[in-house]
Amino acid sequence: MMRQGGDTVTVTTGRATQVPEVLELDISRLVIGPKGIDPFYAPFSPGDLGRFREALLSRVFAALADSPSRRREEVELALVLILEFLREVLALYYSGTLVRRARADGVVHISVPPGCTMLAAVSTGGVPDPRQRRTWQLLARGIPDPIWRRPLRLARNLLLRDEFSRRPLPAIDLQHDIVTPAVSPLIRRHARSLAERVCLVPARSWFPPLPDPVLENAGEQALGSGITETLLEAVSKAYRDAGESLPTPEKAYLGRWLEVVSGLCRAYLDRLLDAPQRIPGRLWTGTGGIIWMRLLRLACRRLGGEITGHEHGTASPAESISIGLWEFEFCDRFVTFTPEMAQRYRQPHHHRYRVFDPAPAITDILTLEGGSDRSENTPARLEVPRSRPRRVMYVNTIYFGDAPGFTPAFPDPVWVDWQARLMTRLKMAGYEVLLKPHPECRLRPAPAFEALADGVLYERMEQVQEQADLFLFDWVQTTTLVQALATDIPIVVIDFGFTSFEPEAEALFRRRCAVVRGWVDDAGRAQVDEHELLQALEAAIPKAGDRAFFHHYQGGMAGV
Repeated sequence: MMRQGGDTVTVTTGRATQVPEVLELDISRLVIGPKGIDPFYAPFSPGDLGRFREALLSRVFAALADSPSRRREEVELALVLILEFLREVLALYYSGTLVRRARADGVVHISVPPGCTMLAAVSTGGVPDPRQRRTWQLLARGIPDPIWRRPLRLARNLLLRDEFSRRPLPAIDLQHDIVTPAVSPLIRRHARSLAERVCLVPARSWFPPLPDPVLENAGEQALGSGITETLLEAVSKAYRDAGESLPTPEKAYLGRWLEVVSGLCRAYLDRLLDAPQRIPGRLWTGTGGIIWMRLLRLACRRLGGEITGHEHGTASPAESISIGLWEFEFCDRFVTFTPEMAQRYRQPHHHRYRVFDPAPAITDILTLEGGSDRSENTPARLEVPRSRPRRVMYVNTIYFGDAPGFTPAFPDPVWVDWQARLMTRLKMAGYEVLLKPHPECRLRPAPAFEALADGVLYERMEQVQEQADLFLFDWVQTTTLVQALATDIPIVVIDFGFTSFEPEAEALFRRRCAVVRGWVDDAGRAQVDEHELLQALEAAIPKAGDRAFFHHYQGGMAGV
């Protein structure tokens, strides 16, 4: 089909008529040119994943909330591992649905990226061993404390002077001292606002590895069959809501995964509760999305302690499901950046995936400080020319392999195809293109990008941002965008509609950033109107000095 935009025409095609014999999913092996991947074939769309994700979350949390009150302790244990379980289901759905559709279209072989054990197993007609998956291996290892690091850590703790006391756990007054295993600019600022002592204790103090006999018999401490069946039935219903069916072997796999992982979680929880003298009465955490922190929060809650969570990373203009999913369970108080962010998080839609009442009290660091200046932590502004930008830094998101996250995104080959065409368009328009991959992404950009871009920057954002005349994002829920908002560098955002925008936040966001609409064509290819994109690169320049969004929602804090 043809899409007319301004005085340019963007050509999009229907579904690929040539289905490849080999479906290449390893982005390091894709054949990529200025026109992207040829032939392009995408049996799975971000819309498919988004619809299933919404059905899955609704079904699972409704089922847990409807569980009888006598099962509360079992439901709490399920909530400790629920984020990892949901990720496992999403990986299974993506891998299984992609493989079944590709086989139905006539694909003979599927080439799997390294480390994608779910996709590798499903593509050969099987399921993985739950003990080879990330969550079981993480829990099986615990958080080790290598002996050789201890002298270095002791020396550092003796020399370092900051907001925290770094005393060993047995020496802390757990009845009175505040204890945190996390460090972030927000937690540091919160600690500075108090006259009380805040003790920094590493998470490994609570989670040394479990003994081998416990690992071998983890299944004996599994979730009760009632909760397991409740979760599996909710997943089956979510598959049906999405027009699919959960194959029997895959359902059995999820049951086995729940068995061994919940057994390890219970073993850690029991060990925490068996030593109540080691559990803080007042616990601060960063993100509640890490399974270790959920375990520690629950132990603290069971023993009558008080838990304060802190905003993890970013003030996005988009509605985020991650806050309610990650942060509000097993939490008495939650601290964010500004009163405006706190008010956003009090809205009912941020609590739709919680199970237990009451909701945490939500406050912000400015209120805790008595309304201090929002610009207190604002970084120094970078001096950049106000002429037409020449170097565009394209900041791409993490490739998910076979492990999609909670926010809809393109499958890796769709990202790569789009990025190749985007960089080619920018260079043809006379721009230099710097590609900024996520430094923690385990899948690196395709080797062909080295030729398509004028530079590939693997350093952290704060180390390379001064090289950009303009930032280009196509993903808003990233901490790098907050860092970009703290500069005076123009920003362009391509919005593919992955998430819904909060109206007030969107209005302020558009004062700072030029936003261009993207879409997906009939073939599943990402598209943008080239004329609108080039206009946005110019329109972003006069917006660069507007910090209303940054101060309104981030309170002048960057780098969190």
